[in-house]
Amino acid sequence: MLETAADGAQALELAEQWAPEFVILDVHMPKIDGYAIARKLRSRFPPDAMKLVMMSGTDLDSVTLAGAKQAGFDHCIDKTVAIKGLRALLRGDTPSLQD
Repeated sequence: MLETAADGAQALELAEQWAPEFVILDVHMPKIDGYAIARKLRSRFPPDAMKLVMMSGTDLDSVTLAGAKQAGFDHCIDKTVAIKGLRALLRGDTPSLQD
């Protein structure tokens, strides 16, 4: 099942109620950004219960990746290669930020 949200507030509410296996968050959402959502979700759901995936159109440089890890994201995917990256992630071919 796939659910989508129009903004960060709706995404947080939906993820907390539904508790999906994977949550894919854009870091630049309106109302609440993806970093804040990741921190809130990670405080309630451990990585084995919910994988948090950051999707960003910005460079995934070391500073961005460190910020993503600190926020609680498990994986980061560049929007420019999103479909390929998501397929690899779902197959288990992508290392997590926790590694």
